Amino acid sequence: MAEDDLPTAFGPYNNPTGKSRDWTETKKEQHVTLRLQSAPGQEVAWVLYPRGVGEGSPSVTSLAPGVTKVVTDEGTDYVFLSTRPLEFSGEGVVFSGQAGAVRVAKDGTAVLVLSSGPGKVGWKEALIESAVPFRKKVTGKQRVERVAAPAWKIPAGLPPISAKGDKVRFVVTERKYVELLQGNVGVRGVGPFDLTFTPDGITGQVDGAIRTIVTTWPERITRPMYHQDGVRWYAGFADEPTISKGTTTPQFSIAFGVSAGPHQIKINEWEWPAMPPAPAKTSLTLVP
Repeated sequence: MAEDDLPTAFGPYNNPTGKSRDWTETKKEQHVTLRLQSAPGQEVAWVLYPRGVGEGSPSVTSLAPGVTKVVTDEGTDYVFLSTRPLEFSGEGVVFSGQAGAVRVAKDGTAVLVLSSGPGKVGWKEALIESAVPFRKKVTGKQRVERVAAPAWKIPAGLPPISAKGDKVRFVVTERKYVELLQGNVGVRGVGPFDLTFTPDGITGQVDGAIRTIVTTWPERITRPMYHQDGVRWYAGFADEPTISKGTTTPQFSIAFGVSAGPHQIKINEWEWPAMPPAPAKTSLTLVP
């Protein structure tokens, strides 16, 4: 069902100066609502794919529950997403896990992605078994590769809070909920974890079940960037117009999720990802 040409209704919050950044010449906005009939508990899969002007529509096929094949002008994507671990083998692709993908380019190379470990992803003769998420480009001829979970031994005999200068370390060796504070620096959540706070960021290790940990905002961070096992994620933060710094009491403003098992954690100032190389340029000289 499509509902088109609805009158816009920009309020004072979005229109403080009399002209909203979302304002259109027609003063209309288009809404499209899609309703699917399904039984209680029935899974529904859908694909949202961006394409440029003149680019053909992708071909989408469901190969199995939680497995979707998408054929585009650039190649073939196999997407895996399930609420429970799934096993798939077919068309040269192997997958075991809950979330991941195999992107096969027209030149015969493939990118293997495991978004939630442990699991395995393979293309032709290349197969990677991993206890942690990964993304790797392969040619299809590599041998079996195994990636172990990062080793971390829960520290014993350390105090839950230790501070030296502007560095604060919080250690929890058990699976229990805690709220640890040192001045205006703090962490709350379920252990085990070993996290070190400095004005420039947060580093350390976590273990245990999948969960969310909430922390205070490091002093010299403007936009937090979150890595788990070296993989770039996104650190959520409170929807506050301004987050005060230098307060005497802690402000729990950052929340980040961790997958089950041992993981390396890092939160630091946002760094823009490397841009692809600039395409070659050709100059033309016009001769009268």
